[in-house]
Amino acid sequence: MACVFRILLTLLLFSGAANAAAPKVFSEVRQAIEDAKKGEKLIVFMLVDVRGFREEGEALEELILDELKKRGDEFVVVRCNANNEAHVKMFTDRFKKDLTKAPIAVVSNAKGEEITGCYGVDGSMYEKMLTLSRIKGGKVTDEKELVELRVGLLEGDSEAKLVESIFGVMLEDLKGKKVLLSEVRDWTYKKGGGFRAALLAGRGETGLFIDAKGEEIEAKFAELSEPDIEFLKTILRFEETETKEENNPKKIKK
Repeated sequence: MACVFRILLTLLLFSGAANAAAPKVFSEVRQAIEDAKKGEKLIVFMLVDVRGFREEGEALEELILDELKKRGDEFVVVRCNANNEAHVKMFTDRFKKDLTKAPIAVVSNAKGEEITGCYGVDGSMYEKMLTLSRIKGGKVTDEKELVELRVGLLEGDSEAKLVESIFGVMLEDLKGKKVLLSEVRDWTYKKGGGFRAALLAGRGETGLFIDAKGEEIEAKFAELSEPDIEFLKTILRFEETETKEENNPKKIKK
């Protein structure tokens, strides 16, 4: 019995190590796509070894591979060459990118459809590119992690810089430097109905919430259920006030 247990433990540890493996790195696009299709992985096309930016390109490649070192179950990487005509044509014709702005990386799904990407030599932009690709590529399913990743996209950078540097980033992906005051949970109205979100802030009688899609929601505290109000009292100092406002959450227009 002990022997069987040791075998099972070894298999579990091996499985965990495999799932935490680094992504495969290819030089041939076709091989990368074939491997990505097997596990519905995302593909990172790197063109960082360009004239005039060799040192910066090497640093960016190292950064990208380090960021993905435990995400071999989510990504494969293609190390593209600026002297390879097929690689250059892929960036200019398929992805419609301006290679005068290289170094550059593009992230696609297993079908080769672009999700996001990044120009330049700012490593933090490439880190956020990978975060955004995981969100848009459906690799993050935990609601709390989704909210935290969306909130973290703006850390240290302006919306303008992110929109300029990262392909496909939308203003709705950027929700500002916000600290979550609660976990993602279900909130219920006294008169029925509700929503699922995390609390961002208390503004007098009103709460500002954010859901897993990045949508912001306003709701009057006094309209929430008694269990919700008791929960709020543990994280906010407020007194319940009466209100005759409607009970439906109000989506904030951007």
